[in-house]
Amino acid sequence: MKLQYRDILNDNKLHDIYATVTTNHSASSYEIPVVVLETGEAVDLQSWFLLSYQILSATQAECELLSKLFSQFALINPDTSSAAATLGSIKTIKKANASRENGRKGGRPVKTP
Repeated sequence: MKLQYRDILNDNKLHDIYATVTTNHSASSYEIPVVVLETGEAVDLQSWFLLSYQILSATQAECELLSKLFSQFALINPDTSSAAATLGSIKTIKKANASRENGRKGGRPVKTP
């Protein structure tokens, strides 16, 4: 399988790399596939997203394993509303200032039925 990633730590350029997807690796558990680079290293979830990995080409068998792998990500965060709720609950100075300003204006408007 051929992948592409952006090397944000060095030159910030796109690089192509070959990899395999397998369940026969020490990073794989419970038959969950992992992406293994040419160097033998498994790509973890953080690296996959931070380095913007993209699949350029894959065989049908690799696609089936990738589907099984990516379905595990849905178990971590099954819908985007929970991500929005998590991000919305983060307290920042900007949010505190906006809340204070709304309070000066009388607070939230009353909901009308």
